[in-house]
Amino acid sequence: MSTRDVTEGLSSLQLSSSDPAIAWHRLKTQVQDVELTGRLIIVGDVHGHLAELKNLLQKVSYDKKNGDQLIFVGDLINKGADSPGVVQLAMDYDALAIRGNNEDRVLAAYSAIKRGQDSKLIGKWKQLASEAEESQKVENNGSDQPAAAAPKDDLRSVSREDLKPYMAESDFTTAANLSEKQITWLASRPLILRIKLPSEDTKPPWNAGTLIVAHGGLVPHVTLEEQDPWAVMNMRSLVYPDAKGSISEAVKADIIKGAKSRVRRFAAFQEASDEEIQVELAKFADVVKDGEGFSGEQKEGVVGFPLECRDADWWIDAWNRWQNSIEDHEQRSIVVYGHDARVGLQVGAEDSQVARYTFGLDSGCAYERNLTAMVVDKSANDGLSHEIIQVDAVKKAEDKPEGSF
Repeated sequence: MSTRDVTEGLSSLQLSSSDPAIAWHRLKTQVQDVELTGRLIIVGDVHGHLAELKNLLQKVSYDKKNGDQLIFVGDLINKGADSPGVVQLAMDYDALAIRGNNEDRVLAAYSAIKRGQDSKLIGKWKQLASEAEESQKVENNGSDQPAAAAPKDDLRSVSREDLKPYMAESDFTTAANLSEKQITWLASRPLILRIKLPSEDTKPPWNAGTLIVAHGGLVPHVTLEEQDPWAVMNMRSLVYPDAKGSISEAVKADIIKGAKSRVRRFAAFQEASDEEIQVELAKFADVVKDGEGFSGEQKEGVVGFPLECRDADWWIDAWNRWQNSIEDHEQRSIVVYGHDARVGLQVGAEDSQVARYTFGLDSGCAYERNLTAMVVDKSANDGLSHEIIQVDAVKKAEDKPEGSF
């Protein structure tokens, strides 16, 4: 699937028949179409917690022979004790999965290991951590008050050496622990799954014609193939180009941070020269304009710019508004996602006037809370219905008195 380089400023990010969207990175967004054959068992972020995953599959009575289709929303790996075990289970069960931000970084780490750059990058992380600690001490000057926020970066003045490595030290550990077959399997996962739904239902959300699985989120009004790969894995909110708009300093900083993160990702997967990195930084400098000229309020016909922070217009709210505005129900799309453990499970109705077409399944298994599955099955009227099923983190369950629920 093709994407387009950033060649225009945000002023051109308007809906039109000839140019509905612009992708913000040349790495490709892959979309996999899936046929609905039986129950869908969609599992939230597992993060290497194999015991919880096995408990959850037992609780939902997973049965591949009965047509059950197991789907993971990304972030199968990292943070937990058995990333290889989780990946192997997914492979053994012929599960479907998408790439989350943790898989992306681990695959980048594996690429660096193969290029012999792992020691250099890990060393740079340790150096940056030490420098940050010393800088914090100097800026605080012995005070208990936090240091003032650093000024916004001018992307055109940022050099390769100024950029943090895309991968953390723990990503290299996970990459080293995975087998070649497991790495190959992870690398072949798409960013987005698209499932055509039956049209019998008339009530939301299952009156929608399509179910989409994406790890972080999606930008409304942008085709799946044109979605920004980094944003699909990382986004939580949106800002909108508006010459008269204003946003907080924190949101401006996140716009700059996201642009740099995309360039770090660009450099992580290939032997990029200093000149190529400067070209990428210059592209984003033209797009993000130091965070100026944005608003957190959507205007008709304007495509949002995706951010990692939660401080702007939440993409799930924007998506729900968009889907509710589509008159032909079969053109509506449900999105099931993960990624946001801090907010937690997002499955209930929040606004009686706006039907929910987004379901967030990251319930914090990585932080000893719960692991969640959304089970989608045929309803009595031959349409679809869903059920949310959870298991406790193993440590949490062990602490409970016998017989408790």
